Amino acid sequence: MHNEQIFPQVRKELQAAVGVAGGKEGKAGGNGGQVTFMLKCAHRACICILPAFSKTAQGQAQIHTNKCKQAHTHTKLHSCSEQLEESPMSPIVRPQGFSLEELRQTLGHSVIRDQCYFIYGTNNVLEIIAGFNELLNQEAIEFGAEQLASVYVTGMVVYLLHHEDMTGTLVKRTLFLQSCFDYLACAEETHIHQICVHILDLLDANNSGTMLNLIHCCRVASPLSTMARVIGNCLLWAMLDRLSNLGLDSHRLRASGTLLLVAAVVNPRIYLQSYMHALHLVVRLVSSLLVVGPLGGHNQQFCQETGVPEELMQFSKEDAAILVRWLIVIVEEMRPQMVESEDLGRLGERLVLLEAVCELMQLLHGHLVKCHQEINALLSTWESNRNEH
Repeated sequence: MHNEQIFPQVRKELQAAVGVAGGKEGKAGGNGGQVTFMLKCAHRACICILPAFSKTAQGQAQIHTNKCKQAHTHTKLHSCSEQLEESPMSPIVRPQGFSLEELRQTLGHSVIRDQCYFIYGTNNVLEIIAGFNELLNQEAIEFGAEQLASVYVTGMVVYLLHHEDMTGTLVKRTLFLQSCFDYLACAEETHIHQICVHILDLLDANNSGTMLNLIHCCRVASPLSTMARVIGNCLLWAMLDRLSNLGLDSHRLRASGTLLLVAAVVNPRIYLQSYMHALHLVVRLVSSLLVVGPLGGHNQQFCQETGVPEELMQFSKEDAAILVRWLIVIVEEMRPQMVESEDLGRLGERLVLLEAVCELMQLLHGHLVKCHQEINALLSTWESNRNEH
């Protein structure tokens, strides 16, 4: 059993605690057991915060896996802290794009390196696109997870490649990105997992700059191609798992309700004190998963094309409300820092985090408004039918 498999119980506990803010303890369950909402952990040094769930009336429910239990041990706590401390989480707040040298180095380690020597003979992005388009049109690159991962990485890196006329080449770069994801597309689950493994091997997804680039590419590519939406979804989950230690077992499409695990394990107070940039990335990733997932539109068509149940692309108003409350806690924890802190150097980071929080809050607000309108429409229809009879 993995952490994601216990999220129905996580939802139940968070809903019980949704009125509890700032780490205060409240009552939950018939036995009045204590429940901690998001901000409490037995080990304050741990950046992979796990909720201290209340005991149920029966007192027998075991909702933590062995991995979750070990996360509370001294060794696990130190390894989690060191993982983020050693990651190059410099406070880059916008996608910076890729250089031509990065493209050459990345493809130099790929399985298609022998087919793209032309990238060393030109600095012109349109010539690079033309060279790859010839390979794609001739289907010269074989089908396989490692080969397709190289093609998808090429599409993303070229899309964000630094050059002089970024505006003038935008359309061609976007079309090239779409062509890369449409190349020999296959959405079989094991195949998708292997592709994501190879993509993450080619790109340093532990680097915050690369994360921001990937987040941007996933959001741009998602509406262009079903395959891009699938791969983007999986990559976003993989990056979120690296930052918050959700314990995900594979790269695949997931129910949006799994995002409740983020509210359960990411402690705003601890992250704001020591890992603010990581918290910014977490909030950006949650927003992006909603954008490329249930809030991205055309969900029925997407489910039909990929063969996944429609429930996978639904997001309940109850789950949205829990994420809203988590964001409110972040803002409440930030307020005294914004007012009292004299560290102007971190003010920019806080403003960027606040921007990310506002974007996610806007997405959730729009979703809740839509849910409310749908309920009102159903009630109006029911009232009309009753009056007619």
